[in-house]
Amino acid sequence: MASICEELQTYLLTQTGLTDLVGQRIYPATLPQDTINPAVSYEVTNDSPEHTMSSDADNPRKPLITYNVWADTYPSGQAVAEQIRTALMDKTGTLTTRVLQRIFWENQYDLYEDDTDTHHIVVDFIVWYT
Repeated sequence: MASICEELQTYLLTQTGLTDLVGQRIYPATLPQDTINPAVSYEVTNDSPEHTMSSDADNPRKPLITYNVWADTYPSGQAVAEQIRTALMDKTGTLTTRVLQRIFWENQYDLYEDDTDTHHIVVDFIVWYT
């Protein structure tokens, strides 16, 4: 079974506003060497379970998933981040096998990588799913 991140990647790759900007360049964890910008990497940065006294088996999960936007210019990075927010913020429904209860946009901040002359925009989401 695909992970929640893989299912979200598949979903994001169907969003033409985003793919018009990054093509298929959405990768888990790190970018492949020599990737053209703009591109996106993602990772789970926190995944604490919800506990109950009866059983945790059917409890919803709520990982914090971070999307890292890499771009040569600040405006192009912001455009990609906006498309990710548009695609994911408040999303509910069924992906491939996971049921999204709701995706919350949690945080965003801008960085600049001096060594690679790259704009790096971090966008965090809390993804409630079962």
